[in-house]
Amino acid sequence: MTTTHSILITGGRGFIGTHVIDELRARGYAKITVLDAHPHEIPRDQSQGQLEQWQLDINDPKLDRAFAAGRFTAVIHLAALHHIPYCNRHPCETWRVNVGGTQAVLGACVRYKVPHVFVASSAVVYRSSSQPHRESDSLEARDIYSLTKLVNEHQARDCASAGVRRLVVGRIFNAVGRHDRNPHLVPELVRRLRQSDCIEVGDADSRRDYVDARDIARAIVQLTFSGPPGLHTFNIGTGRAYSVREVAETLARLAGRQVKLVASERLRRPTDRPALVADRERVRRECGWEPVYSLEDSLRAALED
Repeated sequence: MTTTHSILITGGRGFIGTHVIDELRARGYAKITVLDAHPHEIPRDQSQGQLEQWQLDINDPKLDRAFAAGRFTAVIHLAALHHIPYCNRHPCETWRVNVGGTQAVLGACVRYKVPHVFVASSAVVYRSSSQPHRESDSLEARDIYSLTKLVNEHQARDCASAGVRRLVVGRIFNAVGRHDRNPHLVPELVRRLRQSDCIEVGDADSRRDYVDARDIARAIVQLTFSGPPGLHTFNIGTGRAYSVREVAETLARLAGRQVKLVASERLRRPTDRPALVADRERVRRECGWEPVYSLEDSLRAALED
């Protein structure tokens, strides 16, 4: 069944954005506009059909034209710089895109009276803890990226109070799967695995909650359109954490390889934490969302990409 919603996805050609497009189409959402500053390669299965595309920086004044033309009933805001080492090396650019760009998008949502808005935040806003994080837990910026995400959550609150009917902040844990073109852990492990039987890693024992990008997309779509008015914050994670060692060994097994992990101080990040895992009770209770894909499913998809 085709829906009547007109949807804008910022950062729609990025890692998660491509999966959100797939999920929207699977649910019958036909009127989709993709806004992205970079001319990413379009996945073959998305090259057909009606997708309005704007190659545009979210800080560009032409953003208003896209809103005026689209008459959007929903905005899914994913556009951001999010590879932490890059963000740390380029703090001014990160602030301009992640904070200035978010203000431009949310300001347009208010001006054009968009009723449904989703803002992508991150699990890195939480203060470090070995326990699963609830949405009510203490928050703390540890680097420029987490600081911009904390600011985004304040911006979202201001936007909600300015009249957006339903605004959802999704704190996304470690996304994994196909189409990841950033040098995050899994695509880097895949790259190193294809080059050598010795794989350099930073902290092999640090544990993260790896959630499949397809599950993230399903959560984003459900949260954007289902639920009561107001401002709502949800974790998007599996509730289970795996170490870097476990991820690397699983990738090697799936690839039919024997590998040796080599500790590298160069790859350690000063702000890394020993564990980051979601408590997903709120999203399960209020939205009915449950992850479908296992870590093996996600790593297999990454290997086949």
